[in-house]
Amino acid sequence: MLERNQRDSVPIENNVAISHGTAESMKFVKRTGLVVLTYLDSIDWDGEKVQLVTCIAPKREEHLEILNCITEADTGTLVKDASSEELYRKLNGLA
Repeated sequence: MLERNQRDSVPIENNVAISHGTAESMKFVKRTGLVVLTYLDSIDWDGEKVQLVTCIAPKREEHLEILNCITEADTGTLVKDASSEELYRKLNGLA
């Protein structure tokens, strides 16, 4: 993830940053994982204001589905009002 972030910054719309590894690093991942960090007060992410940071370690191409769920979510609502269970359900396409 550090190598990827040094090459390309990953802030996207709606105050979200997504960090993930390189295509070459997928061979080291045993199982797809997702870590989510929320910030009520925005943080600076490479010059962009961010409230939701997701770190994805995909085994294969599952991260594309995860990315789709993240980009469709209302970041403000997720950060301010969602419990960890609600956040999990929304980011996994279960809600």
